[in-house]
Amino acid sequence: MTNDGTMIGRICHIEAALPDGQRFNEAMTNEERRSYENLILLCGDHHTIIDDNPNKYTIEKLRRLKNDHEKARSAVANTLKIRSAEQMEIWEELAFSEVRDLRPALMGRSLGPADAAACPELAETAILLRDLEAAYSTRLAGVPGAGKSVCVMQVAYILKQRGWHVLRARNPAVGRLPFLTSEASVLYIVDDAHLTPAHVLNMAEQATGPNAWLLTTFNTAHSQIDAPGTTHIDPKRAVRTIANKLRAQRATTLEIVSKADTSVGDRPFEESLERRIDAAEKADVPWQFCFILGGGWTRADAIASSAISVGADSVLAAIAARQIASRDEQATRTEIDQIVQCLELDPEAVDQTITWLIKHRLISGRGDLRTPHQRFAAVLLRQLLKHAAEAKNTQALEAVINAVIGDDCYPLIGLRNLLQELRFGIGNWRFHWFVKQQHREMLVSRCWAQRSEEERNHACLLLCELECYFDDWLANIINDDGAKLTRWINDASGQSAYGTGYLLGQLSLKDEGLAKKVTSRVDLTSLAKKLSDVTPDQVYAMTELVSNVARSDWDTWNKNFIDLLDKDKLRSLASNWPDDAYLSSFANLCAHLTYHDQPFGLELVMIFTTGVAHRLRADPVGSFHEMDDIFWHALRLHDPLGIYVGKKRATGQMKEVGKRIAKTWSIDDLAAKISRCQMRDMQSAAGLLLLIRKVDQKRFTQIVKQLDWNIIEATLEPHLDDLFHDADVFLSVCGMVASAQRAVSLILKRHQDKITILTPRLAYTAPDFSDKFVEMGGLIGVSTSHHFYWDWAAILLARWAKDRPDLIDSFLAPHISNAATRLSQKHASWYEEAILFLRLVQQLNRKRFEEILSLIDAETAEVGWTNALRGKTSAQHTVAYLIHFSLKRSDALGSAARRLRQFFPKSSVPPEKLLKEFK
Repeated sequence: MTNDGTMIGRICHIEAALPDGQRFNEAMTNEERRSYENLILLCGDHHTIIDDNPNKYTIEKLRRLKNDHEKARSAVANTLKIRSAEQMEIWEELAFSEVRDLRPALMGRSLGPADAAACPELAETAILLRDLEAAYSTRLAGVPGAGKSVCVMQVAYILKQRGWHVLRARNPAVGRLPFLTSEASVLYIVDDAHLTPAHVLNMAEQATGPNAWLLTTFNTAHSQIDAPGTTHIDPKRAVRTIANKLRAQRATTLEIVSKADTSVGDRPFEESLERRIDAAEKADVPWQFCFILGGGWTRADAIASSAISVGADSVLAAIAARQIASRDEQATRTEIDQIVQCLELDPEAVDQTITWLIKHRLISGRGDLRTPHQRFAAVLLRQLLKHAAEAKNTQALEAVINAVIGDDCYPLIGLRNLLQELRFGIGNWRFHWFVKQQHREMLVSRCWAQRSEEERNHACLLLCELECYFDDWLANIINDDGAKLTRWINDASGQSAYGTGYLLGQLSLKDEGLAKKVTSRVDLTSLAKKLSDVTPDQVYAMTELVSNVARSDWDTWNKNFIDLLDKDKLRSLASNWPDDAYLSSFANLCAHLTYHDQPFGLELVMIFTTGVAHRLRADPVGSFHEMDDIFWHALRLHDPLGIYVGKKRATGQMKEVGKRIAKTWSIDDLAAKISRCQMRDMQSAAGLLLLIRKVDQKRFTQIVKQLDWNIIEATLEPHLDDLFHDADVFLSVCGMVASAQRAVSLILKRHQDKITILTPRLAYTAPDFSDKFVEMGGLIGVSTSHHFYWDWAAILLARWAKDRPDLIDSFLAPHISNAATRLSQKHASWYEEAILFLRLVQQLNRKRFEEILSLIDAETAEVGWTNALRGKTSAQHTVAYLIHFSLKRSDALGSAARRLRQFFPKSSVPPEKLLKEFK
């Protein structure tokens, strides 16, 4: 029928009524032709379409269409019986035809039938089914967000698969719940049944039977949950169930979560899925779990805007600031009222705001006025502050911030965290200026009044945080010539060692003389005894304190302190390091002691690595990363910044220790574990391989030869179109072995359609592939819009000059403009590494060299070249070389070159050796 009630449907025949009709069956009687079984209701359009396409719309297909439609629309199976208007006003039928993944749950959306299969099945689902089968009705109770809706949908989905109809009450607050009078099996669902009058619910439960089951849900704040047959959902168990299931299907989970929060992934600097699930598993209820897993804080900007639009920003800011300052303690309405009382808000308006926040799941509930997660509270607070600052209307939020900071009920570490969030700000906005002078001074006084180890530690960290809150930080935090800080250092034996050491380190950066006064009064004998007696949980903190004390008076430290140590106790600690203690803590101690007493430090390294050899074998890449202080600063064998050169380079003894550590790993096992490492671990894997190469070349070669390139390829495949630096380095390290070069080339060849830019390292590592890549017009990424990798460009030029000179022009062409832009910069640093590249281009392709000169911006280049000629020798040589070949030019660059030659007659002349051609 049309909207105005005109009947446009037609009663049609499946097998025609007359001989000239479609699908006529001579064997049928006229009675059979007009029987219900041979009739189908169609609109005029589809009647024509069907009769015009008899081959497509066969008799069998038409009967199937009719049957399927009846099943979907009938209250009683295989009939056209429909529900009464009254029933349709009360119930709605749920269809489970659509299936969604977890993204709606992660985004905080309402869940329905389409989400039943996506969510891991909860334990209560089986319990509810069992109770329904036994008693025909059951009740499910739980706190808001505990997973009741998902659990109910899972029960309904299972019954739907068994052929049941599923009806849900449109509104639980009704005067009656009439069931269908039919033979069909129906599951009736009433959500929020605490809104249903008790007598109506009781009558409905009493009307259930074998074909009519009733499932109702309640919030635990209501009395009806005490009725017999009530199942109470365990939200923490539900969280664990969901977490375990998602861990078990890692690939699928990662794909979904990374779409909700792009910071989660396997690449370096991305948060690991495992870490995010671990954090989410601490949630109290499933909706909070989903919020954390999906990175709800990434949507804080939109949430802040919504809160501002309804006037909820001040209350929400108070809740967030308190949550940070209290370190996630539960908050009551009274506590929030105390914070916002300075704003003189109407209590009814505050109550409406809290109702809105609960409805939008921005806080847990009326009994717990916290946001779903501290991380969300921090990001949300900064967003609210930014919006207020942009609107130049910060008075209310300033008052809220100062109300929290001025309240001494909050722990110092919580206040430090809040101050840190204000200092970090967001974008270009900083909010430390919100905090009043009186509150800053109060915090300083409160810090120095602390007595316990833990509170002194927090006090020192807070005092350091105040550095940007005072114009003259030292004068405001220290007025006793450092006497109290000295006493705290002498008293430190545990937690406060880190804080006092950190404060001393910050102090030494500001006033070295004052720092020396503090350390000159430190009792070295007592400090040496504390370090000798240190426990595993205290090692890191005590090492940081000792390091900062040593920094102020190095000579005294070397002469006196090391001799005061009880080395046997430290040897014992090294050999008995607990399995649950951080490897990095003792590695830090080894690095520090090696600076002052190298033989003893290296001895501790050997004892320690022998004692934890089983941990190194179990997780070689992770252990290498965690023990970075040993491999970098104690042994100097892994030196990514190149600081240990010349006299500081690794000694023979250091290499010998490294070689003995390398033998901890069997070749087969290490190769297998490195093959399975994730993208984020490839930098550490490369570092570990380079360490082994430095101390045992043969072992390195054997390990690389046994790598499983099928596994490595599977890990790299999703990222080959934009290969991250760490993976690039890993492949280039492996490429030091010929077999790995071939393996890398084959991987690149198999996925060449994904590669738009080939990294310089891979071009060098896989020469066969890179040659063909350039031949086909591919781009080698030696330059970007912001940088030029002069060294890599020179290396590749030298290789092609030797093996494939015909590729040089194709390689250079895309980078000529970028090279000219970099050589037109005003800062001298741009010219420090370019000389080798320029010499090679000038010799190998003079046309491209002249093109570079022609594209240089003479006006800005003259400024930059002037700075370079006054700077480092390497920059001088580059510019002198450019001037030499520009002097005879008749353009603006030639004029600039001649002026510079006049102003810098010596430094603008390149050394003779730079003008000689390479052989």
